Amino acid sequence: MHTRYTFLKAALVAGFITPTLLDDPFQDAPRSCGACVQAQAPAQLAPEVLWRAIMPAPRKAGWGRDFDFNTTPPAVTPGSTVDEIEREEGGEDWWYDVCLLRDGAGQAIGYAAVGFNSMPNWGFRDDLGCGVEIPDYEQNELETILHRKGSIRCWVARYDAEGNMLWCRSSLAGTFYGVAQAADGSILAVGEASHNRLGEAIVSGHPFLGYNPGWSTTSVDLSTVNCGTEGLGNMPPRPVAMKYDLDGNLEWMNLYGYFQEHGADSWAASGRAMAITPVQTSNGVRYYMVMDHYNIPAAPSPTLLAMRIDEDGSVIDQQAILNSDPARPSDASGIYPYNVSCLTFEGNEHVVISGAYARTSGSARAFLWHVPDGANAPYATDPNMRLTTEDAAIGGHHDDNKVQISTDATLMVQDGALVAIWPVLSDYLYGTPYNPEAAAILKVHALPVDDLTAGWTTDMGEVRAYDLRAGVCITSDNTIAVVSSRWAPGYDFNSPFCFDDVSPATSACLTATFSDIPWSSGSCGAVYFNYWNTDTYVFKLKAGDGSVIWETQFDAEPDSPSGCFPDDMRKQECMYQVVEADDGTLVICGNTSHNFDDAYLAKLGPDCQSKIVYDITPDANGEHLITTNTVWTGDKNVLGTVVVTAGSTLTIQSGTVRFADSQQLTIPTRLVVEGGGRLVINAEATLTAVGTCPNSLWDGVMIQGDD
Repeated sequence: MHTRYTFLKAALVAGFITPTLLDDPFQDAPRSCGACVQAQAPAQLAPEVLWRAIMPAPRKAGWGRDFDFNTTPPAVTPGSTVDEIEREEGGEDWWYDVCLLRDGAGQAIGYAAVGFNSMPNWGFRDDLGCGVEIPDYEQNELETILHRKGSIRCWVARYDAEGNMLWCRSSLAGTFYGVAQAADGSILAVGEASHNRLGEAIVSGHPFLGYNPGWSTTSVDLSTVNCGTEGLGNMPPRPVAMKYDLDGNLEWMNLYGYFQEHGADSWAASGRAMAITPVQTSNGVRYYMVMDHYNIPAAPSPTLLAMRIDEDGSVIDQQAILNSDPARPSDASGIYPYNVSCLTFEGNEHVVISGAYARTSGSARAFLWHVPDGANAPYATDPNMRLTTEDAAIGGHHDDNKVQISTDATLMVQDGALVAIWPVLSDYLYGTPYNPEAAAILKVHALPVDDLTAGWTTDMGEVRAYDLRAGVCITSDNTIAVVSSRWAPGYDFNSPFCFDDVSPATSACLTATFSDIPWSSGSCGAVYFNYWNTDTYVFKLKAGDGSVIWETQFDAEPDSPSGCFPDDMRKQECMYQVVEADDGTLVICGNTSHNFDDAYLAKLGPDCQSKIVYDITPDANGEHLITTNTVWTGDKNVLGTVVVTAGSTLTIQSGTVRFADSQQLTIPTRLVVEGGGRLVINAEATLTAVGTCPNSLWDGVMIQGDD
């Protein structure tokens, strides 16, 4: 335990890996750390964080009701406006996924992000018996009996290339988990909806809410369903997809499911659409969507439901993993897909799906399935790549007695071969993937589809978060970028962050305002500190051997105070996904813990400067000191501030001296001549910026006076 006071790293709180309808099927493993292996040392410098886009002014819901918990039962005020409010007055806001947006000419124009948001004390009670959500409260979430997060709503936004939000839209109660750009430029968002209308009764002019359009034989507007008269009861979370144009106008919204027609069976079958990806077919682009789905006969519950839709949201085909499917692990009691990714290779649309499955006995395992023909149903999985983390092809990298989860995977081509890249949150350290004890060892596998034994595994060490995930993308230079979350430097499983490490202002606030929780109990304090003080963690790996190119971790709001609510008391971050822009920059999404939580995007600069081998490098202060008469000849690459001290002379006799770009690497790089120092540059010498990287500048020469 650290007994000193430490300023907490700024943060993002994050989502529920499993919805509230689950009973914790993954919690089986013993509480043991095992081998907490550290990542190998990076060979290169990490790029700069160019910008952070953290929750602009939130908006109130225009429907539902605001509850006042000063009375019993609570008084209510109907929601009727979408007025903007101050950031500190907002609720809980997360981004689960982000995608790059392009215009009709194929030029990158920004990003779309999806997740959920809420307003404090907001909920609803449907007049027609289709749902009720009255926000509860938990003091460990910094809620009080009078001030609660509120119920969540599906949320989508568009950003420009500089991280400025252009618009955002809230919709049905629920959450979006995945986003993709359609071929016509529109935005497709998928997730779960927990209510069937934007109101508490049938609303005139409500958008049509379809069910399995193109497959269902009858067209039913689910926004007009009267659950009381139809005997359906409250609607559970159900898979949903919506389409927005680039101006934020809703084009369509639909619920989807295994049961073809609307009825009691389909209404009660809960599930979530977790991810969506475009797939090229002979009939044009289609969209491959994966869901976890409950109540399917002769199948685990939940199980994977894969469905393809067209740009109008109509169902092309669908397939569920039943008990008889060869892809189903024999001991699977529940299958939870988290992602789907597609790559065209040698004329075929290859798809990978990853996730986790609960077992009838023992700890949860991660799975990775390869579908070699994603353009045509049925989506038969490759018998050589129906992998789980205990498979011999993985080489014993995971402890079968501990929990394993995978939240993303993708495909790439390396040396002419198709390779699956599979990050696994391995060997959960406390035996559960759920907060407040979601901590694991992040291992990245590369698995050639035709020869699983020819791959590699890289162990990146401990990661943790309130909602722990790892997202991956393949970059234009054919490297692998991964994002996750981890404790700030100096803390790990064996040296945890504890109550004594929070600021005095925060500890006083916890014990005074949120006194139901024994924050200072035990040797370290409440279990909730397991996910406090976490950073964004990003790294890149080489495709050939998995070696680390660079890694970095950083704070969302390093200058934000950590006093009392609504300050960023927890300084925690949860990160979910990473995408690459055309200029080689990386954009990541997640949320910070300011207030109840704020949605968060950040952009890392291009790493071209990071890949250069530097001949002159700085000391711990960022300087390279010239303290004696020194002569440089030949070409050199310089990183850091070269300081010619008083009484010393630096002679640059010949060659080209190239200086790094301070803004791209966040290390000031210039040549400083102190008073009494001398700089001699011969005619045969040239001073310039690094020329192999686009848009590079350097800071020049600074001559200081004797004073």
